[in-house]
Amino acid sequence: MSNKFDDIMRSARALEPELRQIREHFHRHPELSGEEYHTSEEISRRLEAAGCEIMDLGLDTGVVARLPGKPGEPVIALRADIDALPLTERTGLPYESESSGLMHACGHDAHISWGLGAALILASMEDRPPGEIRFLFQPSEEKTSGARVLVDAGALRGVDYVFGGHNKPDLPSGVVGISEGYLMASSGRFSFRVVGKGGHGAIPHLTIDPMPAVGSIISGIQSIVARNVNPLDSAVISVGAIHSGTAGNIIPPDAEIAGTMRSFRPEVGDLIETRLRDLVNGAAATHGCSVEWLALERGVSAVNNHPEATRIARASVSDLLGEEKIVEAVPVMASEDFSVYQERVPGCFLWIGSGHPDRLDGPGWHHPEFAADPDCIPVGAAILASAAVGAMTRTVE
Repeated sequence: MSNKFDDIMRSARALEPELRQIREHFHRHPELSGEEYHTSEEISRRLEAAGCEIMDLGLDTGVVARLPGKPGEPVIALRADIDALPLTERTGLPYESESSGLMHACGHDAHISWGLGAALILASMEDRPPGEIRFLFQPSEEKTSGARVLVDAGALRGVDYVFGGHNKPDLPSGVVGISEGYLMASSGRFSFRVVGKGGHGAIPHLTIDPMPAVGSIISGIQSIVARNVNPLDSAVISVGAIHSGTAGNIIPPDAEIAGTMRSFRPEVGDLIETRLRDLVNGAAATHGCSVEWLALERGVSAVNNHPEATRIARASVSDLLGEEKIVEAVPVMASEDFSVYQERVPGCFLWIGSGHPDRLDGPGWHHPEFAADPDCIPVGAAILASAAVGAMTRTVE
């Protein structure tokens, strides 16, 4: 079996010039969530040229394709996200974004090249296992909405396992982070308006000033994680926006506050929502104000790596790169809608190192100077291909 993994790595290295060109093309032409029209067309063209069958699922953007297998054999899905961010690039790369104000600042250009590379590798394997391999090129990950679109369209129908990966700039290229259990947090958002009564800043007794309530609410929110969440659980509540007032001598009639909530376990998310609502309503009432809730809702669930899928991924990467290239994946409080796939089939999400060994503390995700190290491109493609082969052949005892 190890020969198959050796073949995968040799194929990835032989394809490296082409895969780098693919990455550079998509990096030059980023498209926002839901607007990935050129990206989808180009992905489809390259998949068809590789011998893949494009599945007609009625998608506006995004691509689902497959290498058909024999009936009754496993169906393995590989996922790559394809959208970019509204940032002006400052990398100075020769293949810098040609679209003003748009940039692949999260490395999805690398992810596209991994997915296409895996398709090229697997399509060319003479002794590829007989199962079907499905390729999910997902739109709108940055809005955590694209996975739901693909699932609702039937992209996971019949799938046994799903694998994906995200570049990790604080891991060197060639190193892979793998761990069972929670890897990325669930997301939630809140926004509300504290309503008082405006007036002249010099006559505060004739107003109901919302600002003291806002101050109390901001301070109180910080106590939820510190004093209500079990210290052994992880959670974050951040206020990211406060909008109120027009001048220093005018007491505003209201103030709007918005923020985000992150946790791993669903019951922790429930606790945060309950405490947040009670705290905001109580603090506002204490200062004579009312509250208009604009949003208090949970987004995607946490990325939670399935035990069997994780064992398959670890064994496959070990056969491909060697056990010394695997580290325990460190969870983060950022969110990812790969969890939507994991709610339906066993799946594993990997950290695939994308940092230059000498610049592991450089700019990270969503920064205008971020760029994945080109050396991660063939490795990422080989990792996804190896996960598919490992899952189809059940190499894990």
